[in-house]
Amino acid sequence: MEGKEKIVLNDGTAYPIENGASENQVQVVIQNVDEFPEVFKKFTESNLESYQIKNAEGLTCTTRTNKYLADAVVEERESDLLVTFHLADVDMVHKRLDALETKTDVHDDAISDLGETVSGLAEEGGFA
Repeated sequence: MEGKEKIVLNDGTAYPIENGASENQVQVVIQNVDEFPEVFKKFTESNLESYQIKNAEGLTCTTRTNKYLADAVVEERESDLLVTFHLADVDMVHKRLDALETKTDVHDDAISDLGETVSGLAEEGGFA
């Protein structure tokens, strides 16, 4: 597909796109509907955490970060399908709170495990 821009997702997956991608929209051409699920599954939040748009020469035009797939629209054309991926900004405050909650859960689990271990040792007379 000479002359096409390309999106390169965080995991290295690359797809030719219609030229003129915007910050919140990318259009991918697929040949048949059977290709859609595979392409759709690649547009995850982790793959859109950091991705690049490259021009036809392979030079990076832009690197975008912290997006998620809001929706996808499939348009049937004469000889192929045009999939428009609408992207939105990740709420970074919410993302940081989720990370903090996960970290707190891990710490709580570790403290609980330590407490159980100490209790077990105390019952066995391990602290004499």
